[in-house]
Amino acid sequence: MTRLQITGADELAADMKAMIDQYPEEASNALHEIAEEFNNDVNSKYPASYKDSGKSSLKRWKIEGAKEGNSHFVTSTNRAPHFHLVENGHEKYDFHGHYTGGWVSGKHYAEKTREEYQDKYPEMIEQSIERQLEKHNL
Repeated sequence: MTRLQITGADELAADMKAMIDQYPEEASNALHEIAEEFNNDVNSKYPASYKDSGKSSLKRWKIEGAKEGNSHFVTSTNRAPHFHLVENGHEKYDFHGHYTGGWVSGKHYAEKTREEYQDKYPEMIEQSIERQLEKHNL
C-alpha cells in the first residue's frame, strides 16, 4: 500500500475559503474603485476652460452600486444639470431663452472614456483578481 501525504493542503483550503468568503465585498470595492477612476479620466478630458472658469460643476459624479445575489454592478452618473448639454450638444439660445439658430456640438467626454474602458476594463478587473489571489497567498 502506497501512502501519500500532502503538506500544506489544509492551509491552502483555508486560504481558498477565506478568499471565497471575502470575494463579494472585494469585487464590489474593485468596481467602485474602477468607477472612481473612470470619473477621474472623464474629468481629465475637460478642456482647461472648464476647469479654470468656475464651471467645475461638470465634475460632480455620483457612484451607486447594488448587489443582487452574485451579480454586482455600479452606475456612475454626473449630477451637473447641464452635463448632458455639454456631452451631447444643444441648440443655441440667448440669455432670455429665445432661439438664435445654430448648434453647439457635444464634447462627448464620457463617450470617449467609455470607449477607452471597453479595452481597459478587463485588464483592470484581472489586476484586481490577481491582487486578491496574492492577498490570500494563492
